[in-house]
Amino acid sequence: MKDNIFDLFISRECNFLITEYGFKLIGIQHSHSFGNAVATFESDLLILRIVKDREQYSFEFMGKLDKKNDWYDLDIILLAIEGATKYPSEKRKVNIEDLYDPAKQIQKARKNIAILRTKMSEIINLFKEDKIEESIDKMNKLRNQRAKILFG
Repeated sequence: MKDNIFDLFISRECNFLITEYGFKLIGIQHSHSFGNAVATFESDLLILRIVKDREQYSFEFMGKLDKKNDWYDLDIILLAIEGATKYPSEKRKVNIEDLYDPAKQIQKARKNIAILRTKMSEIINLFKEDKIEESIDKMNKLRNQRAKILFG
């Protein structure tokens, strides 16, 4: 049943990636022991994977022109689009109980899909040939700053 929920989420919520942005659904993989799953989409410039790990959904991007084949999560991507040069130091409030609530995690995933719908053109732009080096440099700096804030 859990596999069906993820597959339904992908087919219902992510079809715009195919119809509006030319992505192809490369595949969906399931880990039956924990109910985890990964859906992988690919376009000319990007690979997007949507990961469900113990009820939490993450959205990760890799530029096909990135020589290091690094993945960047949606949080870092959005900061790069905004032109942020520093990762926000205020702690993001997370209710631990929400992390294990499937309904709240699906709701959060839907919010992220809504963000993708409005920001996908800008996300794609980050990974174009004339922008990718600058974008990767910015995203790596933001990612390193986040690691220092979160882990010291």
